[in-house]
Amino acid sequence: MMIRKISLYLFLLITFNNIGQESKDQLTVEEKKEVIQGIQRILEKNYVFPEVANDINKLLEKKLHGYLDISSGTAFTNALIQDIRSINHDQHLNIYYTPESAGNTELITVPSGDIERGKNTNYGFPEVRILEGNVGYVKLINFSIGDQVEAAMKSATHAMNFIQNSDAFIFDLRNNPGGSTLQTLYVLSYFFEEDHKKIGSYFDRPSGVTTSYNTVAVQGDKLTGRPVYILVNEESFSAPEMFAYTLQQYKKAVIMGTKTGGGANPGEKIRINDRFSIHVSTGRIINELSQTNWEQVGVTPDIKAGEKDMILSAHIRIIENMLNADTENKAYAKLLKKLKATQDPLNIKTTLLDQYTGTYSLEGGKIVTISRECGSLYGRMQGDEHKIKLIALSAQVFKAVGVDAKIVFAEDHATTTSLIFTIGGYEMKGHKVH
Repeated sequence: MMIRKISLYLFLLITFNNIGQESKDQLTVEEKKEVIQGIQRILEKNYVFPEVANDINKLLEKKLHGYLDISSGTAFTNALIQDIRSINHDQHLNIYYTPESAGNTELITVPSGDIERGKNTNYGFPEVRILEGNVGYVKLINFSIGDQVEAAMKSATHAMNFIQNSDAFIFDLRNNPGGSTLQTLYVLSYFFEEDHKKIGSYFDRPSGVTTSYNTVAVQGDKLTGRPVYILVNEESFSAPEMFAYTLQQYKKAVIMGTKTGGGANPGEKIRINDRFSIHVSTGRIINELSQTNWEQVGVTPDIKAGEKDMILSAHIRIIENMLNADTENKAYAKLLKKLKATQDPLNIKTTLLDQYTGTYSLEGGKIVTISRECGSLYGRMQGDEHKIKLIALSAQVFKAVGVDAKIVFAEDHATTTSLIFTIGGYEMKGHKVH
């Protein structure tokens, strides 16, 4: 009996909760009219292209009765977004429906694609490192906005200073949804010798004023005169597109990947009423050289590349170019061979790999175990929970992935009983114990 009462209670609780959620999502005819009229008013006053705003407003008026038949706030919002974008295809223009939001009529500068930003991602710079061959790598997942821009500028300075002695650079802007123009200009400025150089302009529709986009003074050394590769994909949108497009136009970088999202017209988020707001493109960025931008067309990469091993592919191209410029450089030649082996491993016979498997005792008492899984060799040091994949450089020489280590097995394949393990330049010989 008690179980039945509990079950009935849970059923009623869930039912009333769902009813409550559904009621919160219901809109009155008056509110829908208010929202549509608010959108029309805001677009007419603020949208960067007045003629497009006029076309959108005409469409909203034409489809008014259809919108009034939609009761769900979510469905209403989706219908508005779909119809608006059918006219202008502007991914920056968006409608936000927040049933629980408090009334707020202030103007907020917020680009679309806002994500969690903060200390946990080092304000957009979660990974900065030096790859083999002295290639600086920076992963930039967003250009921070709002009250986090100041902290993000400090992270940018630390990142750029960390890689300042590199011979080449890779900037990974894949899946970067955008952010602060101020921070974008700051990072861009590291690649221009001149401070206060005009690299573009911005037209603001509400004020009718056009202002210049200039490079700014940076902290630390400039990163000019060295190869730059920028990795992008379809999810690179707005600010990262500005970064890639600008350096591409000035022939300061090679863009690698797939065509970007195509959002060049930044704007503002404006409250319509307690539950609705609109992000409207209020201005247009104009590149100084092309006198246009990447709006709706995206940034076209110089080198098309899929997501798989894009960092490695860029790394290989950089080292190839360095070797072409210094053909006698044995270090580049050796590194290039290793990188290509990682990209396209040799196909070693399974029978030979099986001969290499086993437990080896190294000098100094260390133990390393070699195993085979899915056609590849793996190495694991005693006491280490993680095993490391080994890539074949030849039939006897294998490189550890992600670690400066190499293993050379005995040349007598039939009686493999020894190996030479090299890590960080330190060499240890070992023999198979079982």
